[in-house]
Amino acid sequence: MFLGSTEEVVSTFTEAGLLDPEILDESFNQGNGFSALEFSSYAEAQLFIVCQTLSSTSFNWPTWTHPYYDVDENTSDVCEDLGIDSTKYCHEIDALPYFAPVVGYPVRVPNCDMAHESFDFSLDDVKDEILPALKKVAIEPQSWFNRPGAKRADATEFFDDMFSQTWAGGLLIGRLDPDVLLELANVGVEVYHFAHGAPTLVARDETGYFNREEFTLLNIDAAVPEHYEKIASILVNKVYDGDSSKLRGYYNYLNNEGNRDWRNYYFGDNYERLSVIKAKYDVTNGFGNPLQVAPAPLSSKAGKESVFD
Repeated sequence: MFLGSTEEVVSTFTEAGLLDPEILDESFNQGNGFSALEFSSYAEAQLFIVCQTLSSTSFNWPTWTHPYYDVDENTSDVCEDLGIDSTKYCHEIDALPYFAPVVGYPVRVPNCDMAHESFDFSLDDVKDEILPALKKVAIEPQSWFNRPGAKRADATEFFDDMFSQTWAGGLLIGRLDPDVLLELANVGVEVYHFAHGAPTLVARDETGYFNREEFTLLNIDAAVPEHYEKIASILVNKVYDGDSSKLRGYYNYLNNEGNRDWRNYYFGDNYERLSVIKAKYDVTNGFGNPLQVAPAPLSSKAGKESVFD
């Protein structure tokens, strides 16, 4: 994500030696080179990423379509749910192989996949029709977009597993001694992301994101949940002097529910300030879920003054 115009993207990356102008592909065919798409807002760009990801992955949209569809229906149409012309703005995919046991389940998904061969990608259609429709349902807390497929989720054990509390865990770690790293590796971890550069120079209390000194995101094998306990134990006992409150989690890879210290685990000392902000913009907790920042009591004037004035 680049905050700037298409021209600024191209010039910045070219000057840094990271882009050969000859591979710039203005036809948006991802298979042929580098494409830069410009949107009017960060929210619009994020919605496009959501749409593009789900439109290019055959099992995601079927679990996110209207909750009143049943699994024994022979079709599912996301454009219909969005209230836009399905024949013009959607294409059909077969939800295979992940959508078992419904084999060959056809799904109509928005035309956000730039590399798809069955239609000509139109950025104008995406901006003028698809993204406004997605935005409309995205800002409604109780819409099917934010409460995906409850009826379908209860239909089979397959869906029960799919809608369980996300990953086995995403732990954040800072600098570690090599012997500790080796011990973690012997248990079994996957490094998902490294944080480096400017983000690590920001103070913990400067933004809502607290974990500025934890540079590595570990994803722990969901198929072996006991790995999380082993790795957490190593960190607590060999890195944090027995203090489990120093464990840090990445909110985009939630652990299973049950961590009583989850507020500190994900948000650190920023939880209270985030709660005050939540009270201003979502006082009824319409966007809430069991592991989300809750609105602060209206009586916390001191917090409001410190955050907003």
